[in-house]
Amino acid sequence: MSKMQRFVPVGGSFQSYEQFKKRVRIKILPRLPRERALELMREASLLYLKQGWEPGVSEYIAVGAKTYEYLATGLQILAEAPPGDNVELVQKYASAGYVVTSNKRADLRHAVERAYEARSRANVAIHPKFAEKFSRRELTRQLATLLDRLTDPTSR
Repeated sequence: MSKMQRFVPVGGSFQSYEQFKKRVRIKILPRLPRERALELMREASLLYLKQGWEPGVSEYIAVGAKTYEYLATGLQILAEAPPGDNVELVQKYASAGYVVTSNKRADLRHAVERAYEARSRANVAIHPKFAEKFSRRELTRQLATLLDRLTDPTSR
């Protein structure tokens, strides 16, 4: 069985599990230590990034750490999120990004079908601009520049 044919959520069961368990092969894993979760991510053929559309929440102001971790794998990403930074990062830096910015099942289904059809052409590659812009060296340089500016008495 190929990896694309099995959905592996990490962190326990999910609300619609009973609805899908007879139609989709699902292997539910409990919460795992971060290193083990990262290891499993690297073994996947497609990563599912879901951000937003929580009941009662209408504005999302942060990019989830998961977004950066997914992009750092170089794998294909299926992103279901409201328009904004998460979506823009996936569109810009994913080796293959299938982005859904609506809360419509038909749109998600279409994206899953496109990802499935492209599975044999998928290559694992970290976008060079992502690696450059978000490397520890570059982020440390930016932080040091900011701290220098904030602590420089002549800049006040």
